[in-house]
Amino acid sequence: MSFETAVSMAHCEEIAAATPRVSSLLGATGPSADVGRELGFEFTPAGLETLYLRSRLVLAARAAGLHHPVAGVWQDIRDLDGARQFCLDNKQLGYRGMVCIHPSHVAIANEVFTPTPEAVDHSRRLIEAFRAAEAAGSAAVDFEGQHIDIAHVKTAEGIVAQADAIAANA
Repeated sequence: MSFETAVSMAHCEEIAAATPRVSSLLGATGPSADVGRELGFEFTPAGLETLYLRSRLVLAARAAGLHHPVAGVWQDIRDLDGARQFCLDNKQLGYRGMVCIHPSHVAIANEVFTPTPEAVDHSRRLIEAFRAAEAAGSAAVDFEGQHIDIAHVKTAEGIVAQADAIAANA
């Protein structure tokens, strides 16, 4: 579901939960696009003017059980550094991918949104360490100097599941 009007943004939580047919939310935040015109913001590559909107869509998606919100497009087809930063900024907010309008953006989006082999390996080791501690009766463990409990394990399991799903569809 794409959000490109002030009304749709104002009701994103209701829309996200309206029907099981909604599988993801898309934040439309590009320059001179519908939502920018309706809300009157001026687009900047840094994205401060859309931070609230993008954050709200991630929260609405996750609250509705939608685990793969997708960032809107990066419209400058020649600014690949900008596209990379746009991907990184949205990944940090909780987006799992982005809509690409040009082939030059696809490899960048895939690279940024795919968990690194190091992150997957770390996650697998973390899960293994916790499960061993759990089997010994502990609900937490010191893993490589960090306190780890079930919340960390669930995060790590999500990283592994995402990497496995990407590998299965490659």
